[in-house]
Amino acid sequence: MSDIASMSADHLPGWRRARTLVLALFVAASSGLVSTRAQAEDVDYVVQPGDNPWSITERYLRGIKYWPRIQDYNRILAPRAIPLGTVLRIPLAWMRTEDLSARIVDLRGVVTLDRGHESVELKPGTTVYSGALLQTGADSSFTLALPDGTHCLVGADAELRLVSLVRIEGSGAQQVEIELLRGDIENWVQPNRRSGGRFLIRSPAAVAAVRGTEFHAAASAESTRIATLTGEVALRNRRGEVRLPAGVGSIAQADRRPEPATPLLPAPDLAGLPDRIERLPIDLPIPALAGAVGYRSRIALPEDVAAIESDRTATLAAVLGRGELADGRYRFRVRAIDERGLEGLAAEREIVID
Repeated sequence: MSDIASMSADHLPGWRRARTLVLALFVAASSGLVSTRAQAEDVDYVVQPGDNPWSITERYLRGIKYWPRIQDYNRILAPRAIPLGTVLRIPLAWMRTEDLSARIVDLRGVVTLDRGHESVELKPGTTVYSGALLQTGADSSFTLALPDGTHCLVGADAELRLVSLVRIEGSGAQQVEIELLRGDIENWVQPNRRSGGRFLIRSPAAVAAVRGTEFHAAASAESTRIATLTGEVALRNRRGEVRLPAGVGSIAQADRRPEPATPLLPAPDLAGLPDRIERLPIDLPIPALAGAVGYRSRIALPEDVAAIESDRTATLAAVLGRGELADGRYRFRVRAIDERGLEGLAAEREIVID
């Protein structure tokens, strides 16, 4: 396994004692979204018995110099008598954090790390850190495996930056920010309700924020598309925000409010597909879905849907697969695509190629 350090930072000493943290991020999008008081990430801290700006600073922040900043930032008038349960906002940059790393797994095709002056082709098992700029070629994909079990499947012709991957010391809260410059990414985000971890995807047009969920994101310079499969995603930019529960999607453009949530297309019917395929490449018709303008077929190993062996899109109602697939058992995942480019719910079927 190789280590490629894109960014390093000194690890600061841990907190003296753990307190319950309730964490929420309010992130400034590249398109201009800001909170009312800071163009930064905030952590929400719930006041406990005995808390005051000095004790909170001593336990959780990078230095004692931050106590007046907490007081000013939250407009605290009576620092020795803050009511229990009060939510204080603290910029993440003020808090002690531990740098984490991610691994590149399930790599297919060509995946590179852009170091500015050169591009390095990556291998499965490579470790990457905050700041890594990753790119996939045609017919290529990889999975970004995060420490808490979250997995991000990155498709072909994509470019993304792992902006930040840290853990807030003492709470175990993992904070992730990914900048998706182009292409698509499918995410299985581990719920972390106890510690309040956050997962963010930033794109040129909007920011998607989640807790624990499965969702698909696609980005270009002009727009961002989000389809929520489980859980909930908040899609926002400087024009507004839309909440996306399971089974709906939305599109955001940088200069417009995100579109209202609309239902995703249902899963295609794969019941008519054969149990065994003997001829390649694969081109098998399926029943058409109303409202669909395309169908995306991903063929993976049965034990790992992220180990993509083929990724094809058809304009007609059909399942497609490349001609170089080896004999064996595969899992077919097919989604319909609507006229806005949103991918719908997935249908799955295991088929043997012989």
